[in-house]
Amino acid sequence: MSVYGTSVVKRLSKNQVADLDSHLLAIAAAEKPTSVRGMYYMAMGAGLIDKDTQAKRNNYMRVQRRLLQMRRDGRMPYSWITDGSRTIYGYDRFADEDEAEKYLPKGA
Repeated sequence: MSVYGTSVVKRLSKNQVADLDSHLLAIAAAEKPTSVRGMYYMAMGAGLIDKDTQAKRNNYMRVQRRLLQMRRDGRMPYSWITDGSRTIYGYDRFADEDEAEKYLPKGA
């Protein structure tokens, strides 16, 4: 059984959130880059959360929200979480940093 139950949507205490965040950060650091889905399954495998049942996605969404918050707070680099289903419309178009600097504003 997991520390965080899933039978009803339960709010985590600040200590539980901090504990979950630290474990998610450690998993992401070891697995980078990974997806939110991958993080959900690794957290479930580590016993941090229970599997969502009956078409409910409470724990998946909990992991997703915590990852987003850590990224927004600057605790986790955006590059650690990927989305392979996103369409990429453009790529880096500079051969090197010197070429890119030509397009930067002066003093940047």
